[in-house]
This record gives sequence, structure tokens and C-alpha cells, in this order.
Amino acid sequence: MVETEPGRYTGTYTTPSSLVLDGGVIVIRAQDAAGNKVEAEATGRLFVSAAQEQSVPEPDLSPEETETEVDPPSAEGLQP
Repeated sequence: MVETEPGRYTGTYTTPSSLVLDGGVIVIRAQDAAGNKVEAEATGRLFVSAAQEQSVPEPDLSPEETETEVDPPSAEGLQP
């Protein structure tokens, strides 16, 4: 946490990607070097939804079967 102005602290918390909350309570607990403790509950509730997996079709990596006609090279312009 960082004191952004006197008496006001800002911090971040990273949750696991699997976390899902439907109205979670946010409680902050702090303790200073002298051992003084404080606990406060934030107003409001926290809602976290699971990330939606996007379905991406797998590419078809099987070999293609195609028929191609190739003319044999001409003998013109060949040197012995």
C-alpha cells in the first residue's frame, strides 16, 4: 500500500484467475510497527465473474489431397 495523501492509502490485490465472487465483502486489516491494529469493512460488495473462454476452431492440419497437372519441361533452350 502507498500513502497517496496524508491518511489515505491505495493498494492493489491480485486474485487467482479462478476466483468467482457474488457479493463478496471487502475487509481491510492494517497494523503499524507499534502493533496497533485496525479493521474496516468497505461499503458495497465485490462481484467477480469467471472469464469466458472463447472458442477458437482448431486449424485443419491434415494434408490436402489435390490433383495438379504439370507439363513436362520442353527440350528447347537446354544445352548439351
